[in-house]
Amino acid sequence: QAPQQVERVSTLCPSCKPEQEQVNIAKANLELPRYQTVQIKPVRVEVPYEVYFDLNSAELNADARRVLDEVVGKVRETNPSRVTVTAHADTSGGNKYNQKLSERRANAVQQYLLAAGVEPLRLNLQPVGEAQPRVNTGDGVVEGRNRFATVTFNY
Repeated sequence: QAPQQVERVSTLCPSCKPEQEQVNIAKANLELPRYQTVQIKPVRVEVPYEVYFDLNSAELNADARRVLDEVVGKVRETNPSRVTVTAHADTSGGNKYNQKLSERRANAVQQYLLAAGVEPLRLNLQPVGEAQPRVNTGDGVVEGRNRFATVTFNY
């Protein structure tokens, strides 16, 4: 089959060179590909909930309980499949002590959420001790911003 003659029509300017011209596909009577409709699944991005602890403590203060009440409301509203509690410690104690302290902090958050009606099978605890500080410090440093737990959701 012989190629079709295609009329060239300048779309840029009357004095443009032929290689700058665009082919008028409609006049060439060519078949164009059809567009497909694609559904895009929305991505849920959420900021983790954070609770902070006093030095050498796993006790939930009033601010922490207020944040955890918000977590409970969010769980009831959005029904996540998993609620992850990641608990941290600063470097003011030894590694073993800080690991145990972050475990106690994770457990304190877990107990509060359980008492508020969050199902146990949804909860995932990740006590990380001093391994993932928010603020990098040397060993043996008291840093309040590293004494916290985050609560995140998976759907």
